[in-house]
Amino acid sequence: MFNFFKKYDVTFKVDGVKCEGCMHKIYKTLIDLDNVKKVETNFKKKTVYIDLVSKENYDTKELVDAINNAGFIVKE
Repeated sequence: MFNFFKKYDVTFKVDGVKCEGCMHKIYKTLIDLDNVKKVETNFKKKTVYIDLVSKENYDTKELVDAINNAGFIVKE
C-alpha cells in the first residue's frame, strides 16, 4: 500500500541572517534545487524548513552547501 501523504522534510537553523531579504535569498537558492518541493523561512527564529519531493534523492549535504554558498552558515 502506498502512502501518498508521507513527507520528507528537514529544518535548519541558519547564522548570518540579518533581514527578511536574507531569508528570501535562502528561499530562492533552495527552491530551485531538484528535490525541493517547498521552502519556508522564519526570520525571527532564523530557521529554514525544507519539504522534499522524495526520500531517495535526500541529500542533506547538498542543502547545507547551497545555503552556505549563498553566504550563510547552517548550524548543525
